[in-house]
Amino acid sequence: MKLNDTDSTEQEVRDLLDYEPILLKIIEDEAILEVIEDANLFPIATILRNGPMTVQEIVEKYNQPKNEGEAKRKAENKKYITIFGVTNKSDKTIYRYLSTLEEMGIIVHGGQRISEKSVNIKTSSDKKTRVVTEKLYMRSAHIFERKNIEWMSKKGEEWANQFGIFISRMIEGENTVSVDCIKKFFDKWDSAKTNSLKKLAVTAPDNLLPISIITKWQDIVEFMDRVYIFGTLMDQPELLDELRECFQKK
Repeated sequence: MKLNDTDSTEQEVRDLLDYEPILLKIIEDEAILEVIEDANLFPIATILRNGPMTVQEIVEKYNQPKNEGEAKRKAENKKYITIFGVTNKSDKTIYRYLSTLEEMGIIVHGGQRISEKSVNIKTSSDKKTRVVTEKLYMRSAHIFERKNIEWMSKKGEEWANQFGIFISRMIEGENTVSVDCIKKFFDKWDSAKTNSLKKLAVTAPDNLLPISIITKWQDIVEFMDRVYIFGTLMDQPELLDELRECFQKK
């Protein structure tokens, strides 16, 4: 008996997970960094901060129109810009993106979603229960930390210059800013922070408190940002003095 063209109501959904994301993964491989930073692939890692999802859920999140104008283009079956600033993608393309991210170890197949649906059979007044199983994807880690920025590059100099401008406006009084000093500071800071993160990844207990009290993955990322910033400063307080030296009173 065919069950197509039927009305169905979802009765029960169960997520069976067999993978627990690690707290932190430090990425140093250039090929993996290129994948993470790819404008088309990056949104998937962002979407999965909300937790495990099916392919269809990822597709729907990925392809949300950027604004009303783009939503109109979507309704007209035209190419449009998504909330991530890229053009909408087909299911087949997103499948390919998922395969690439899984191959690079950024996401994993973390379990299954089992849905029990009550189906109205078109040729009868009877109902049948159909079990649907879907693959669940999740991030391999709550937090991905990229390797140090090349501070001696043009990009590093521009970043240090902007950093100096903003910080100088927060410091009372008029100050001169040494961009070279800031570049050297961050080169040292990134090395110190990376060492702190490696230590945290090794020593953090499986039942780490922040993971148990914070439910949203983005909250975990924001919480841990503060942990490794202040943890590094407490471990190496002399770094703060070095940063102060980059801002001299006029």
